[in-house]
Amino acid sequence: VQETVTDRQLIESSPVLQKLTDFETAIGVFFTHVRLLARAFTLRTVGFNHLTLGHNQRMEFLGDSIMQLVATEYLFIHFPDHHEGHLTLLRSSLVNNRTQAKVAEELGMQEYAITNDKTKRPVALRTKTLADLLE
Repeated sequence: VQETVTDRQLIESSPVLQKLTDFETAIGVFFTHVRLLARAFTLRTVGFNHLTLGHNQRMEFLGDSIMQLVATEYLFIHFPDHHEGHLTLLRSSLVNNRTQAKVAEELGMQEYAITNDKTKRPVALRTKTLADLLE
């Protein structure tokens, strides 16, 4: 739970948050709590830090459920004549690690991943890790 209305005032003093403003611009969404966006990009191996106050694993859990719900609703509305088994097959082709990793790559999300790598170079991420970033 965030204590203030916004934490965007922290951007000026944080290179990590400054970099994430490029992602916000690219997707056209500006976050009130930019530290939550930073947490979404923080891999589990980083662990707790004072900027993100944790890593992305719990957010991943929530994001996965939301993606399932959005895909389910879309398919339910747009394919009214399809039976449950076919809708499930369609949904699983949309919400899976391979598809999600491809979308994450297309959005350039790997460039913003917060890792333990101190070289500041973009890190090659596994398919599952890329999919987790999207979630």
